Amino acid sequence: MTFQQSGVGVLIAAAPIIALLLSTMHLFFRHQEADEAMRKSRLDAMEREQEQAQRHMEELQNIAFRDSLTGLPNRRHFHELLGQAIARGQDDARHQFGILFLDFDRFKLINDSLGHSVGDEFLVQISQRIQHHVRPGDVVARLGGDEFAILVEGTGCVDYAVALAERLLGMLRQPLQVAGTEINASASIGITSSAIAYADPGEVLRDADIAMYRAKSAGKARYAMFDVGLRTEISQRLLLEGELRAALAAGELGVEYQPLFSLATGTLTGFEALARWEHPQLGTISPATFIPIAEESGLIIALTDLVLHRACRQLRRCQEMGDEGKGLTMHINISGNDIAHKGFISRVTRALAESGLKPQDLTLELTENILMARLEDALPMLAELHTLGVRLSVDDFGTGCSSLSHLSSLPFDSLKIDRSFVQDLTRGSNAAIVRAIVFLAHALGKSVVAEGIETRGQFEQLCAIGCESGQGYHMAPSLTSQRVEAMMLGWAASRQVGYGSPVTRAGQLCH
Repeated sequence: MTFQQSGVGVLIAAAPIIALLLSTMHLFFRHQEADEAMRKSRLDAMEREQEQAQRHMEELQNIAFRDSLTGLPNRRHFHELLGQAIARGQDDARHQFGILFLDFDRFKLINDSLGHSVGDEFLVQISQRIQHHVRPGDVVARLGGDEFAILVEGTGCVDYAVALAERLLGMLRQPLQVAGTEINASASIGITSSAIAYADPGEVLRDADIAMYRAKSAGKARYAMFDVGLRTEISQRLLLEGELRAALAAGELGVEYQPLFSLATGTLTGFEALARWEHPQLGTISPATFIPIAEESGLIIALTDLVLHRACRQLRRCQEMGDEGKGLTMHINISGNDIAHKGFISRVTRALAESGLKPQDLTLELTENILMARLEDALPMLAELHTLGVRLSVDDFGTGCSSLSHLSSLPFDSLKIDRSFVQDLTRGSNAAIVRAIVFLAHALGKSVVAEGIETRGQFEQLCAIGCESGQGYHMAPSLTSQRVEAMMLGWAASRQVGYGSPVTRAGQLCH
């Protein structure tokens, strides 16, 4: 056997072993490849889980630190950033910061009348506008609802904060288009700064909030700087709000009635109902004090209802006292909050039904400024009241900015001249203004009422100008319910003996 033959034989003999080795190696490498694929798959899965966990963590951080509607820092995050600014000021006395606290004056009205989706879009647009007017390093946050805050830092930041507030107020004078509706917004802004040694973010926001309320109570659409004296003022205001809430719940507020007369004949034509508050400890609290508190706190709805129901019942009693009470009307002031209240019409009709008055016995007075500020909201309500037969009057006429086109189209029966024009009636310019108002009203088919008539000269001049009706201390002061009824009874008795003119008799019976 040759060497070649023997080699072949060995290979033949070893073939099964070689095949087994090759098969084992194949299986080994396949297993290695499977292990590698599995390891890669596991690594990919771990990476995906890590990415998912990271995204989840970022989402949680956004929820914890960002406002979901606007994407701005929320109250919690703003507190942290403000705390860091306070700490920087404590480390370096030269470091300054300022805070602007914004609250929108009509946001509740927007939400109530146009819906929450429009309100949300309004807030989004407002947040974008604010961010457009600040510096890159300034922090804009939404604290909740319609409250926003801005943190500014650096030398001269107080002057910058004031300039920024003025820019923002100017920006807000430009109407927004939201869901096809033009919205005119305004805000009250409170400002405080590190000039007061703050140690806690909550104190800073509290004082900025107090300053904002000072701006709101001063007429809204403006800014106010915080000073330490405001803390006492606001605490007293909050105390009064609590007292007013309790007084309304207990029915402790009173209503007085100021007679209105025909200036030509002296005949009593009706009364204006006026809310009064006699506090057991603080004494008489002026309506100029408690009515703004009622409006800002939302208590004005309850206050209007109290006046509305008592006044309607009072007029009904007067009407039942004989001929002197027939044809009298009751004038009641309504606020911008009443206009925005969806149930206002039903509140009026319920008061009329409970008292037994006819709609034409009631005159609702709405100031010119409120009317123009909330014209779109007021129009449907005014039209429905007019259809019911309720009379309507524009109060404080001449102090607002109504146009002739509005006056000619609105369903008002009368205009009430503001007392400021009546008080200075002896001045030629004011007399000309009153004469123009009377002429305008008559041209539009509306009657004129003058308020604040305190002298005989004013009375006679208004008669000469052609003003139909008036009220004021010259003729009669505001009266309690008991004095109204005593006046009516005394009037009837004095009439039987021919005792002077009606205005003279009213004055002698009332004063």
